[in-house]
Amino acid sequence: MMRFIVFSFLWLCVIGVKAQVPGAIWVVPPVIDSAETIVISAQDLDPRIIVKNKQNKYGLYDRSGKKLLPVIYDYLDLKNGWVVATVKGQPARKLLFNDRMEDLGRVYDKFEPQQGGVAIVYKDNLAGMINQKGEEILPLKYDAVHYGTNELVFSLGNEIKRVPQSPSPEHPRAKQVREEKAKKVLSGYIQVQKNGLQGFVNLKGDTVVPALYTLGPIHPKGYIIASLDGKKSWGVIDTRHKTLRHFTATGHGNWTKSGMIPLREDNLWALYKFPEGTEIIAKGVWDHIETFDYGREWFKVTKDKKTGLINAKGEVLLPAVYDFIQPKPFVTAIFRQGTQYGYWLYETKKLVEPKYSSLLNYEDSLLIVTMNKETALIDAKTEKILIPFSKFGLEKKGAYFVSDFKYDSTKSTTADGRLHGLYDRKGKMILAPDSVDLHIFPDESYFIFPHYKKVMKYAEHRSKTGELLRNIDRVSDYVNYDHWFRSSKNPEGKYVFSTFSYLDPPGKEQRYAERKDTKEKVHMVRTADKKWGLTTLEGAVLVPPVFDQMEPTNDGYFKVKYEGKWGVIQ
Repeated sequence: MMRFIVFSFLWLCVIGVKAQVPGAIWVVPPVIDSAETIVISAQDLDPRIIVKNKQNKYGLYDRSGKKLLPVIYDYLDLKNGWVVATVKGQPARKLLFNDRMEDLGRVYDKFEPQQGGVAIVYKDNLAGMINQKGEEILPLKYDAVHYGTNELVFSLGNEIKRVPQSPSPEHPRAKQVREEKAKKVLSGYIQVQKNGLQGFVNLKGDTVVPALYTLGPIHPKGYIIASLDGKKSWGVIDTRHKTLRHFTATGHGNWTKSGMIPLREDNLWALYKFPEGTEIIAKGVWDHIETFDYGREWFKVTKDKKTGLINAKGEVLLPAVYDFIQPKPFVTAIFRQGTQYGYWLYETKKLVEPKYSSLLNYEDSLLIVTMNKETALIDAKTEKILIPFSKFGLEKKGAYFVSDFKYDSTKSTTADGRLHGLYDRKGKMILAPDSVDLHIFPDESYFIFPHYKKVMKYAEHRSKTGELLRNIDRVSDYVNYDHWFRSSKNPEGKYVFSTFSYLDPPGKEQRYAERKDTKEKVHMVRTADKKWGLTTLEGAVLVPPVFDQMEPTNDGYFKVKYEGKWGVIQ
């Protein structure tokens, strides 16, 4: 797939020296005087670049800036290793350049570049095929050409010549991602696809499971849920292509560590153990069986629309009396009866029956709970209350818990009328609920914007220990994009816009006059003296601000002007 970049171009000149800029990875060194358009493919697809000048004329260069074709053509296109040029006129002409910049199309009426360095050519209503050397690998004698499935079909009366089509070149990064993903499916094997079906080869490339199947869950030991009829019925095979269970199941669950999996047949669920294929829990004991915990080998089961938990022996861990049960990162399970929630912590044998109207923050041992329209923070291990129940809302932000209270939504100067307080993980109040804005940075420092009624000149940026890092002018400064301060005044008090990162040392802020987002998840930044660079989202410098101009592309590159010359960085 062609990746392209569009830039401004006036004319080219080569100086042949790659600039040394810390952090900059040059795709095209700064050797171009100015640019209107540059089209760049991925290096592995085509290393050449197309340029266009202000007069809408096109030329071809390599990535060092060496001219391959002059900037005289009305259009240029890179196609399958060929270069197709258009020259307007009466009539318009098309030229076909090979990799040595020889026009091989001049003796033909028409041509169609193909993958693999070949081209279909036409003359006097007859068709043939040439390679990049200009050799006719199929003579000009066929009166018809058809595009088949992965092949070209040349015909002359009853004579048929079939030519396999080379696959389209795959973008290097897409190929890398695909191959890495295929290797991760099953250790020691590579998943392959053919005509929409899957199979496996070993690391030597030998086929072990032909690409005949629609695949389901795969166990690390090589047990494979597979379908021969497009998910209508399922069986189990292994990496020797041996059938462990015939293709009679109409539904399946997920594997456990030792090789257990729920399967449905005749609308009845059972639990099976592989590779033996033995039935561990008989059909119909439960209306539904679902793997709940891969390692512990627990299963969520349903009976009469109520849900519980069992282990691999069929022993009940939680009775089937709940409306739903879900695993969570820290607590073993949360469950609901009606509108009330409870939780189970297996390690401490803590079982809290449903009594809360909500449960939040499952990723650690502290739970935000709501009861009777009041919210609190509790320790899930003991159910000890750390932050008492109140009308304030609670939210985890970084290492803190932030309370908020909506008191007047009509006042825009008070952040929608909310006041915020700050607590640590022990429930200790760090800040009383007296700030309009409270922002937590990734390093656990925080920004405080006091209540608008307070007679205070400054907002504050404090460290995670509470140390004052800097006073922020409450009128001109505020937090923007999570990691940045925006200011309408400079340190001398003049109204000059700037932005700086929370990471900057107090008093040594690197103030930028402009910052732009990019889809590459970096920031373009410009200094007051109009120099551009790149930073991380948090403000760490990736490429120092040394460029006179910088423009992002749609494909991960940046056009930059450095010491009067244009180039491209990655």
